[in-house]
Amino acid sequence: MKVLVYGSGVSGRAVEKFYKRQGMDVVVLDDSMPKPSMDFFTQFSLFSPSPGVPRSHWVYQKMQTLGVEIAGELELALRVLCQKRKEGLGEKIFCIGITGTNGKSTLCAQIAHVFQVLGYRASVVGNFGEPFLQAVYQPLDVFVVECSSFQLETMVTPAFSFAGLLPITEDHLDRYKDFQEYHDIKTSIQKLVIKGGGFICGDATAILEKCSSHFHLPMQGVQEALASFVSLPHRMQKVHESNGVVYINDSKATNVASVCFALQKCFSPVVLLLGGVYKGGDFASLIPWMHMVKYVVI
Repeated sequence: MKVLVYGSGVSGRAVEKFYKRQGMDVVVLDDSMPKPSMDFFTQFSLFSPSPGVPRSHWVYQKMQTLGVEIAGELELALRVLCQKRKEGLGEKIFCIGITGTNGKSTLCAQIAHVFQVLGYRASVVGNFGEPFLQAVYQPLDVFVVECSSFQLETMVTPAFSFAGLLPITEDHLDRYKDFQEYHDIKTSIQKLVIKGGGFICGDATAILEKCSSHFHLPMQGVQEALASFVSLPHRMQKVHESNGVVYINDSKATNVASVCFALQKCFSPVVLLLGGVYKGGDFASLIPWMHMVKYVVI
């Protein structure tokens, strides 16, 4: 089998290493390289696009037209995990999938922290953390997998012992034709839960409680673990205070809903710095919170 990996970032390199370890031929391309001829693509039997490669990309379209199997890094990792379970090597491995629009990384880190404090070997992988395809070979008890919508596009193998879906709000509308398509991709995580596994839609607190209950974790131990959790950087992170002015780094707020959330957490007049790439979404939803804002710097 010959594999085409498109995208030479962290995810793409993990896929390349995975297949080369199996002695397979792997070709890695990205947009910075010269465009191959159309005949070049007929030699491949599997296509592994990096998450940043949209389904509208001309290479993605070409591989679909040729009927080539498509599997991203997370999908390949789920297959490895399923194979380990079949061989009796991973029967007691918990695999937890988390998606939604905002708060995924923090929730994944909290879940992993709870398991670690309670004595499990747990790690966050996927969209946040190290590549799942790299970590799946490590002696871990718990994989907490953050799944972006981009990664879910190529995930089809049920392998999650438990999955949680945080609220879905407008995001990445520069990649999807409309909010419904984005919503459908996010909710597809439910199809990746194994028979007898758990699933819940809700906020972070509800997902944490349901997850803890599903794996029979002692609630007192869970609460004690959460009390020692240190918030992730770039998320409403206080970085400086001078002359009564507090400087907050919330650079992970990359969509309108997350900016609304940030403003709700403020208790004094705000100087709001906004910038970056517009991914779609209605800025009018900020209006109810603009009474908090004294100035906007765009």
